[in-house]
Formats: sequence, structure tokens, C-alpha cells
Amino acid sequence: PIVMVDEFQDTDPVQWRVIDHAFSGASTLVLIGDPKQAIYAFRGGDIHTYLSAAATAGEKQTMGTNWRSDSALVSRLQAVLRGAELGDPRIVVHDVQARHQGSRLAGAPRNDPFRLRVVPREALGRKGDKVIAIDDLRSFIGQDLAADIAALLASPATFAGDRVRAGDIAVIVEKRKDARVCFRALIDAGIPAVYTGASDVFSSGACDDWLALLEAFDQPHRSGLVRAVATTMFFGHTAETLAVQGDALTDSVAETIRQWADDARSCGVAAVFEAARLRGMADRTLSYRDGERYMTDMAHITQLLQEAAHREHLTLPALRDWLRDRREERGAGTEHNKRLDRDAAAVQVMTVHGSKGLQFPIV
Repeated sequence: PIVMVDEFQDTDPVQWRVIDHAFSGASTLVLIGDPKQAIYAFRGGDIHTYLSAAATAGEKQTMGTNWRSDSALVSRLQAVLRGAELGDPRIVVHDVQARHQGSRLAGAPRNDPFRLRVVPREALGRKGDKVIAIDDLRSFIGQDLAADIAALLASPATFAGDRVRAGDIAVIVEKRKDARVCFRALIDAGIPAVYTGASDVFSSGACDDWLALLEAFDQPHRSGLVRAVATTMFFGHTAETLAVQGDALTDSVAETIRQWADDARSCGVAAVFEAARLRGMADRTLSYRDGERYMTDMAHITQLLQEAAHREHLTLPALRDWLRDRREERGAGTEHNKRLDRDAAAVQVMTVHGSKGLQFPIV
């Protein structure tokens, strides 16, 4: 009788049509979401779907209390964002109250709960008013961040009465390249830190597909391995097409695998990725939901393989073993990271996508 859809702001048009046809008019349908939190456009989330669905609501309720953040932080954020229209007049930052009054941070070098750091041009030896590219700023920002966190951890700062530890702190960035720079700066400064984003790609479907192809490179005569590769995104065949076309299709795929193996030996795995693109992998993949995510992961895995092969002078079988080890290490690494999280032992570095739904004392 009651259907609740949480995080509705990340719903795509197809999902909403399914929900609408199945439940509207037949059940009490409750949509819970905040368009200001919409971050999954790359996965198909559509803010216009949220707005059109919200317009059909018979009743609307707004949560007027922030249950996570201190009032000192909320009031300062509202001073910056109050009344802002985020892409649409119907998406406005309204004032909210905070359950936690005051500030739970005390004794820090800087107790202001909300700070905007500014890089002076003189620090980079720059003059004039030309915009400085973020690539020129990245390492500076990472070092500034590490120095700021080091000063906080060296101070007698407390949060909610407990001494601030590294695990109380999260660094949230937009892109993986930003995360890697910040993570390295923290490690270089002697601050315990953990960044799991770099290993996420090793759990992706793109990693599985590359591993299947590298296995087949070593034994292209084994029809089972060849058929497994045929069903990856490199070729896009299905069990049905394999059954219908039989040995002829298997032989054709095997011949392509042999050619790609030769290309990989002479030019590197990047040549295989390009050859697969020319055979239509990108067009085929992008027609699927999450296709863009897959192609991004595929390009990332290809780059990591190319770098590893060049750096360690790996043969194709050794490269296969290297990738398999990275994937297996991810499982162990994830468990280790959870242990660090539980023991509050390290600063956690993550992208905004990875941080969704989490909360930390200090960000």
C-alpha cells in the first residue's frame, strides 16, 4: 500500500516511468530526495525527471533541520549559498536549522567551521590577472592541505570532547587525479592516509574483460577462453549468437585475438584498445546504460596496463598475472581500509561520488 523511493533525485526517466506506471494511483507513493544532491548524471540521473515528478505530488514536505552538521557550520554555509538557484528556479538553497547547536570542534589552530583557502599568486611566482590552470595548482593545494591537517593533528583539538585523530578527517575531491595528489601529499607529510579510489577500477567489469582477453592471448587455441572473450564488450557477442554461429564465430574471434596479441607485443595494449574501438566497441558500449562509465574504466585499465608493462618490462603472461594480482589485492585492501576506518587510524581521501551517504567530523 505504501511505496517509498529514497534518493529520488538520482532517478533516470526510465526508472520514473516504471515507478509511475506501477504505483501511481494504486499506492501511496512517497518520493524522498533533494535536487541539490543530484550527482549521478553520468549514470543517467536526470534532474528534470525529479522536477516533473515533484510537480505531480499531491502533498510536499520539507525537512527543515540538518541532523548532521553543527549550527556554526550551517549558518556560515547559508551565508554563502542562501537563495542560490542551482540550475533551475525551482532548485533553491533554503535556510535550515541545525540539531547540533554551536560547534563541536574546539582547541584547533583555526576553529572556524567553514574556511575558504586562497592561493596567493606570489606563492606561485605569478603576476597579472590571468586565470591559473588547476593543473598548475594541484601539487600546491595538496601540500597546503597536508600542512593544514598536520597542524590540526599536532594541536590539542577536540571534537565533541574527544581528541581529534586522523580518522576523524576526510578529504573529499572532485576527481581521482586530485585524490591521488592529496593522498601523496599526506603520506609525504607523515600523516596516515588511505585512498581506495585508485583500486576501485580493478573491481570493474572493464577489468574482468581485460583479464579474460589477456588469458586468451596466452591460449587462443582454447575455445572456452575464446568464447568467454567473445561475450565481453571487446566483441559484444551473446550466448545466443555463439550457439547459432558455432565454430565459425569462435574461429573468427580467435583469429582476431591472435592479431591483437601480436599488436600488444609490438605496440602495447593501448593498440588493442584502439583496435577494439575501431571495431565498434565504443558505439556498442555507449548504447548501454552505464556505458560511459564502462568506457572510462576501460581507458583507465588500459592506461594502468600500459604503464605497468613499460615500467616493469612485462610480457603478456606477466601482465595478465599483474592484473590478476591487482584485482585480488583489492579484496584484501578493502578489508584493511575498513579496519583503518573502524580504528580511526587514517585520513580518508575519496571522491564526491564515493563519499555520498557518509559523514565525518571534519571534512
